[in-house]
Amino acid sequence: MEYVRGGVNPWSTSYNPLAQFRSTTTRDQATADYISAREVVNAFTGEDSGSGYLAGRPAAAGETRLAGK
Repeated sequence: MEYVRGGVNPWSTSYNPLAQFRSTTTRDQATADYISAREVVNAFTGEDSGSGYLAGRPAAAGETRLAGK
């Protein structure tokens, strides 16, 4: 009954939940975020699943290192 009151049928073939969506992020911001995260994403999706990347970064205060330098 809720969707009937709202005038939207989520089971309809023409239902588009993103029709009214408006992003607050510009294309340039999204591109810059992607480029800045490329190295990290590549490291975590590599053969060693990011263990080499994590071993090479400085340890955080109070962090216990199980592998690495």
